[in-house]
Amino acid sequence: MRRASTRTRSSFSPGRPLSERESFRQSLSHGLGSFASVALLGLVTSVVIARIYGVEVIGQFAIATAPVAAVTYLSTAQEQAALIRELTTLSSRAPRVTGLFAAVFAFSCTLSAVVGAIVLGVVAWLFNGPIDRPELVWPAVAQMAGYVFVTNTCWNCDSVLAAFRQGRALFWIRLVQALTFFAIAVVAGIVSNTVWGLVLATVGSWTVGLAFRTRALRRIMRFRVPREEIRAGFRTLPGLIRFGIRAAPGTLVGGVSAESGTWILGVTSPIASVGAWDRARQLAGRLREGTIRMNEMLLPTLVERRDADRDGHDRALVDSARYAAAGLLLFAAVGGGAARGVMGVFGPRFDEGATALALLLVVEALVAVAAVFVSTLYAADKPLVTTAANVAAMAVTVGAGIPLALRLGVTGPALAALAGQFVLIGVMLPYVARELVAPLRVVWPVRCLVSILAAYGAGFAGARIVDDWLRGPAGALAALGVGAIAYLVALVATGGLLARDRQRISAGIDLIRGRPASS
Repeated sequence: MRRASTRTRSSFSPGRPLSERESFRQSLSHGLGSFASVALLGLVTSVVIARIYGVEVIGQFAIATAPVAAVTYLSTAQEQAALIRELTTLSSRAPRVTGLFAAVFAFSCTLSAVVGAIVLGVVAWLFNGPIDRPELVWPAVAQMAGYVFVTNTCWNCDSVLAAFRQGRALFWIRLVQALTFFAIAVVAGIVSNTVWGLVLATVGSWTVGLAFRTRALRRIMRFRVPREEIRAGFRTLPGLIRFGIRAAPGTLVGGVSAESGTWILGVTSPIASVGAWDRARQLAGRLREGTIRMNEMLLPTLVERRDADRDGHDRALVDSARYAAAGLLLFAAVGGGAARGVMGVFGPRFDEGATALALLLVVEALVAVAAVFVSTLYAADKPLVTTAANVAAMAVTVGAGIPLALRLGVTGPALAALAGQFVLIGVMLPYVARELVAPLRVVWPVRCLVSILAAYGAGFAGARIVDDWLRGPAGALAALGVGAIAYLVALVATGGLLARDRQRISAGIDLIRGRPASS
């Protein structure tokens, strides 16, 4: 595979790559923008939908969706990550872009369809046997068909849009998709309060999203190219798959870890417990929106700068991890401290997942750091390290998840997931540190890490005190506010901001005020 430094990205700025400031700003703003809109919208919609459908239907939907979640990991050879690496060296609308996309898309669709059919056979046996939910077989089939033909196509389109850093287009597409899901789910829930309403909303919203993605692709990719370009794309495909094969096992076992809680509780616990777990996991998972979107922009940046600008590469790596950890631990602190009040907002019986929510919010902060590490190792062509790390993490998550679920109920899988993330980061950390020009302790001082942990403790304590004092939605809201203030004050007071952080904050304030940013 060609090295990233052999070409420039004329699609962004003719004759040169994006500047470090532009690259970092796009990664961070794309992540923050997606979180602030799509993720927060998802938070509101999840509360409304939980109120409309109730804990039993939410639990049924979680079980019906679990097979699709499994296929998303089983049917990948990380060909989309390999595609992004390859497209990063090209210009938009180059004929080769279309050829590569066609080859990867054909491979991805075929693999998804084959694996999906196999998984559905297993699901039919499980739902009619150990899980004993035969009424959920057809909802699972409908979800699977939507994934194979619609969702997977959307993800392939997103790979091209991300490679050319079309963050603005992706932001609006996903916002429209989230609004579409909410509208369909609400109407379907009012008309017929069954799991089919959520299935229809899922497939329908992705279908609308596909239409908008196709339109966005036309600006950066030709839809018609000579057949030789398509053949050239298929000749390149084996090289892309070779990269993916080294990374795919890590994605697979990572998926097993991520989805194991639903399967374990589906066998060991009542359906209401699965519903409480699903809301806690979904609520914490809203934080992942910003993580995923930031890394969409980060991977091409790291590939581009690995050879051309190592100092810029290191700053993008470390600061992305620092900001992801500090930002998401803010939500983990306030959400964890106010977990009982927050889960109570969803309705009766959801509060069983309060402790799980507190743990899963911390898990998401660790997932964000791990995702930055994965992008770094992908850019360095070391996907086998991510595979080994995920295998170790899965052993802990699944191995500990079963006995902990039997003993602690909903809290058990969350505790196991937390332990698994620590293992994941611990295995990758030495290899990531070797990719830095300067020692890790220099670019990420220990005092910054200590400051983030101190801020988490202050935010959690502040939110918990208020949540215990004031009950109900108003108490939960007050707890979130007090916890956020305590977190930010502690972060600044303990020296958590570096000089370059203050400069970026100042530049952001100038931008909001309409002033030109200082260089």
